[in-house]
Amino acid sequence: MRFFAQLSVRLFVLLAALLVAAFTAFVATNYDLHKQHLERRTTDYAATTADIIVRSARHEMMKNDRDEIANMIAAIGDQPQVDAARIYNKGGEISFSTDVAEVGRSVDVEAEACSACHTSGTLREVVPTEQLARRFEGADGHRVIGFIRPILNEPSCSTVECHEHPASQRVLGVLDLQLSLAQTDADLARASWEMVTDAGLVTLFTALAAWLFIMLMVRRPVRRLTEGAKRIGRLEKDVELDVRAVGEIGELSRTFNRMSRQLDQAREENAQWSASLEAKVEAKAAELQRAQVHLVHTEKLASLGKLSAVIAHEINNPLSSVLTYARLVSRRLGNPDRPLTDEDKARLCEHLAMIEGETRRCGETVKNLLIFSKRKADGLCPTHVVEVVNRALRLLQHRLEIGGVSLETRLQVRDDVVLCNVDQLQQVLVALLVNAAEAMEDGGRLVVALSEPDPEHLRLSVRDSGPGIPEDVLPQIFEPFFTTKSETSGVGLGLAVVHGIVESHGGTTEVETSPDGTCFHVTLPRRGPEPVPARVDREDGATPAPAGDATP
Repeated sequence: MRFFAQLSVRLFVLLAALLVAAFTAFVATNYDLHKQHLERRTTDYAATTADIIVRSARHEMMKNDRDEIANMIAAIGDQPQVDAARIYNKGGEISFSTDVAEVGRSVDVEAEACSACHTSGTLREVVPTEQLARRFEGADGHRVIGFIRPILNEPSCSTVECHEHPASQRVLGVLDLQLSLAQTDADLARASWEMVTDAGLVTLFTALAAWLFIMLMVRRPVRRLTEGAKRIGRLEKDVELDVRAVGEIGELSRTFNRMSRQLDQAREENAQWSASLEAKVEAKAAELQRAQVHLVHTEKLASLGKLSAVIAHEINNPLSSVLTYARLVSRRLGNPDRPLTDEDKARLCEHLAMIEGETRRCGETVKNLLIFSKRKADGLCPTHVVEVVNRALRLLQHRLEIGGVSLETRLQVRDDVVLCNVDQLQQVLVALLVNAAEAMEDGGRLVVALSEPDPEHLRLSVRDSGPGIPEDVLPQIFEPFFTTKSETSGVGLGLAVVHGIVESHGGTTEVETSPDGTCFHVTLPRRGPEPVPARVDREDGATPAPAGDATP
């Protein structure tokens, strides 16, 4: 199929088809004309021969010499081209014939031989020559032309005293001459075969000349253009075509050469721009990396600021209890005049246990805060997401309680391990939980769930029952410094940082919102982000060093 799809092949096939059609029409037309010419000549020959026979027998007919007429008909029948010769009288009886057995027989005037002169029972004296001839198949299978020559009662005949026919009888009889067309058909077949052979040879040589023309003027230039285009596609330089063709193909080749030179020039300019742009891109990448680090750190400080108020309130209550019980113990132990009873000792032990418990509670709170605020080294490691979720929830438990937010967790998954940065994942969770808590100012319901959309990913969902996000601001929620809260509630970096951290892990952040609440879906690949392939300089094949991990 690829061979027939070539332009040169299609042009040749089209031209060959046109040549075959043209010469076929030419041969068919010539054959018909030649056949008509031969048949017309045969008819004229039959008419001339019949007229000669009638005129030759005129003298014998006037003398009514039947033996001489019979000998003449027999001599005519001996000719190789004559199949039969008969003379009919006016009554349709065969008077003379090359076949003696036929003499005396009568034929119907409706027979084919008589139909030319007898039309609807009427005898026509004048009949066109074409209607006097008929063609049919002979006994041996070859074609035969039969010609009817009326024998008229001429004045020289009717005025003779010995003649028995009156002058009123215009037709005395007819001569039926049948000539074989075997030789004519053989000549026609030979002529047609010669025409077909000549036309075939002319078609063949014309097609070969056309093929040679197409190969030299179309296929070869197009192939050079194709090879040149492939070389340009392989980024080869100095691709020039040898322009030999004229006309459109030559102009196309010259245009191709101009295009090749312009591409080389553009490639050199691009290489220079690439060299300068690479340095600029690396500088911008480093600047963006620093900005990302600063952005994440700023949001972390903002989150710490929000947590500070919650933790201060959470620590203040246990410390008040510790202070109260410490004063009670000090007051009881500071009275030496009153001995300690067993009941007093038991009460003091309870106070000390309470002090110990409240102190441990403060320590756990401070420990969780330190874990969140500690800057860990960058890097990915296998992490149980359930543990990170529980740690973040413990950090914000008091904030949720004082806000009247009920918590529901759905953390049952087959495998909760994800390759990620633990510190950044916890920062994402804290930002989403704080954002959800702030959306429910009058309390509500918070749902934290884990799911597995497919074996290669883990999805974390945080759903609140707040008023939802307006449709007009939904496309902007992940933009830095965009916020719908008051100036004291934040700087609008939380969701932007969440989006950046999730993208750096090769994940996606999606949001669903309605008047009944908002749900954020964070989908992370279990194997971590896909490695970024090194860029290869196509000019010299060098591979630049990676710019480093942009993840803070």
